[in-house]
Amino acid sequence: MNKLLIACDLDGTLLNDKKKFGLFTKLYFRKLERQGHVIIFSSGRSPRTAMEHRNAIKLHGPMVLFNGNLIINPDDETFPKDRVLWDYKRLKKIFKKLYGEKRIDACMCENDTTFFTFHPENFRFSVEVGDKRERKNGRMDEILDADVYNFVLFSKNNSKENRIYVKNYVEKNYPDIVFDFWGDENQFYASILHKGRNKKTAVDYVRKVFNISEDDTYVFGDSSNDVQQVTGFKNGYAMINAFPVLKNVAKNITKKDNNHNGVAHEIRHIIKTKYSH
Repeated sequence: MNKLLIACDLDGTLLNDKKKFGLFTKLYFRKLERQGHVIIFSSGRSPRTAMEHRNAIKLHGPMVLFNGNLIINPDDETFPKDRVLWDYKRLKKIFKKLYGEKRIDACMCENDTTFFTFHPENFRFSVEVGDKRERKNGRMDEILDADVYNFVLFSKNNSKENRIYVKNYVEKNYPDIVFDFWGDENQFYASILHKGRNKKTAVDYVRKVFNISEDDTYVFGDSSNDVQQVTGFKNGYAMINAFPVLKNVAKNITKKDNNHNGVAHEIRHIIKTKYSH
């Protein structure tokens, strides 16, 4: 059969709610990789937080990280790494404006050598994962001194007015930036994304490296940062547990959720019905 490219978001998609892989997912995906198919993570996560899951499932394909800003394969030095970084001088201006007007309360960003945080207690999901990079804590307009892969803002004010203000200020003054918000009713996180650079463009880059057709490319996600990749490919799937912002625009929906090996079951069904002749 044809070689498949299977690109999966992690949280809410390939991982269950306990941040683990189901046993069926582990065994079935290892089998698919042994058969020659390419399975990749396509995530907003950083390399260090994605690697623990890569090691757990024991796969060896490329990883799309930071929502498409970094594409690497730690197991293959010949893989053509691709990356894009944010100009730190612009980020300092954004932070100074929004923090000065009390629109945000905390911030984090990182590159290959340094992890920058302001009020790191708001980023325990990332900060507490150990690595050997230098840590710099403080106001971003004072400590940020190098280009970075990501820039995540945090605010305790999740009012519609505040989100609109933050979004409009940044996107009006920096037209190459778009926002991805997440959080709960009491607070928000916001990642800045490159307009025209996202998970979809990154998965397409990997697809071309392996010379796999779009017809044989399958993409899965659950959240707003998956919209471009799920809608950008014919075989894009929203998880049945996905947020409405994605489910409402997806062409395809998985039959099972992330707590019941939804992606693995969907791929097995696709292979049986489309490729087993």
